[in-house]
Amino acid sequence: APSATLAQTVSQPAPPPPVAAALEEPPDVGGMQAVQAFIQAVWKVGEFVEIEFAVAKAVDRYFRALANARAKKTEELQAAAEEKQEALFVQKMGALLTREVGVLKHGTEMQETMMELLKPCLEHIELLHRHLHDKPGLDEDMDESHADASEAVLGTEAKGKQGTELKPLHERNVLDVMVEWRHSRDVIRIPAPERTCIVSNLPVGADEAKVRLTLEVCGPLESLEFCYEWQEWSDLSKAAKAATSADDSLDAGSTPSASSSKSAAVPSPKYTMSYAVAEFRTQDGFSNATRPSIRLFGLLVTELEESKAKNGKVKTKSVGRPVFPQDVRYKHTLLLRGLPWHLPPPVVLKEVARLLGSQAAGCRLEVGNCKAFRGYDSLIAEYSGVGDVQVVDTRSVNELPDHKGAEAAVLRFHRFEDAYAARLLLKDLSLAGQPVPCGFPPWRPLFCATDWKGRFLPEDTLVDLPLPRASAKYISKHFDPVLRFGTPVSAVE
Repeated sequence: APSATLAQTVSQPAPPPPVAAALEEPPDVGGMQAVQAFIQAVWKVGEFVEIEFAVAKAVDRYFRALANARAKKTEELQAAAEEKQEALFVQKMGALLTREVGVLKHGTEMQETMMELLKPCLEHIELLHRHLHDKPGLDEDMDESHADASEAVLGTEAKGKQGTELKPLHERNVLDVMVEWRHSRDVIRIPAPERTCIVSNLPVGADEAKVRLTLEVCGPLESLEFCYEWQEWSDLSKAAKAATSADDSLDAGSTPSASSSKSAAVPSPKYTMSYAVAEFRTQDGFSNATRPSIRLFGLLVTELEESKAKNGKVKTKSVGRPVFPQDVRYKHTLLLRGLPWHLPPPVVLKEVARLLGSQAAGCRLEVGNCKAFRGYDSLIAEYSGVGDVQVVDTRSVNELPDHKGAEAAVLRFHRFEDAYAARLLLKDLSLAGQPVPCGFPPWRPLFCATDWKGRFLPEDTLVDLPLPRASAKYISKHFDPVLRFGTPVSAVE
């Protein structure tokens, strides 16, 4: 976090960051609106310093302490205990925000605002405890320039929590593309979706026999396809960075240290990018593999984990890694990563439409989050299979001097069968002479409680790969994947 002395380096007082400006006048409301306002403040401040877990822990402790206080024998004892616990909770929250937020530039104003938003929530602590983990979207008025200005003022970037299932993408500018396309069954064999699941978090360099043996506990397999595109892309990216660092060291006249040449333990990642498409032979096998407990806790596959002993030697031991079968009915999304940042979005759409339309009667791709990319009001690519790809883009300006390209793209299909076939057609995708990996998102779908504007939904929904906040700026609610492709919790078996 930035030091508190950062403000002293500025000759004139800088305006408060957009986060504080957005929270200057906390609404005097109660119930769900008050809870939603405080949660939105926590997540906005969470872009700059990780406070979500600490706040949730404090609220959970207060919720439990309040339950114990209400178990007192008399009303007088109950009221006294509740008043004591409330004062203690407010004191702890103030100390927490002082420690975590107060060190930021303009952190004092943000801290005071959050405490004001917390006050009406004290009367609705049950709602706050229930919905604190819900992730609201950005306000419609919080555009990319505001986010960039916030990072410049605070001197930090919100990348500390990336790479996890809750926040998988580290890319900031992501295209969200709705795809209208149907594959040709005569060209590609598609696994039966009613008996197929995607198994994620496979061990690095997984042994097919071990994975097959683990899955066949649920039932016999018809086919098992391992997918390593994300692991290979990650390895290539790391190798390129290592080569660049080595070249910089040589240019600086330094040589690699002797310690770097020694063998070192390679820690196993908490969540891997490798996955497999498993088709079961029977419906019972599929049903066993996709039970709620298995989807949540996974099936254990043995792998070798390296660790460094006190004497400096590297030792290995056999451990169990949970792998998570996912129903493909909720997995009809493809992900493109490593897009050349200098390419405008129409170029990306044109090449994808060309490859998809070459094996079908045609296709139509439409970007739903044009508001996240400067200058575009709408962007559509259509291809009938003959001639050239037609790209129609409506611009708010004639020229795009501040062009902003995409780092990744999410292609949303209506069915798993179409997404599976499209993945095979896009495996050789190349842009500007650079290969672009394409595959299913290796992470499990997420439960979302709010739409892209942060409004609570009537019921939590299951969504495959919601976009990061900076890119979740849609033309209308029709393009919000939470509303268009989300599956209500009541419909999840």
